[in-house]
Amino acid sequence: MQFYNVKTRHKVDVPDRDVSVGYEIYLALQRNKPVIILHSVGDPPSLIGEHMNEKLVCEKHSPATLSDIIDDFINYIKFIQDSFVLP
Repeated sequence: MQFYNVKTRHKVDVPDRDVSVGYEIYLALQRNKPVIILHSVGDPPSLIGEHMNEKLVCEKHSPATLSDIIDDFINYIKFIQDSFVLP
């Protein structure tokens, strides 16, 4: 599994079974931060399960599609931030 810093466009490889990764994702979502999880082989990581959060995106990628997926995610972040209305 890889984490990708959208601002620096830097990838970080993370073992599939790393429990702290799930906790980091949980913290980001609790802080209302968008999260993208990228995987390149098989099904999505099991730690995702049946997520019900619009700010959590999981995508299967290849070297040919990675750049487009990241660009789409950045545009999605901009869209949801522009759409956010304070109560």
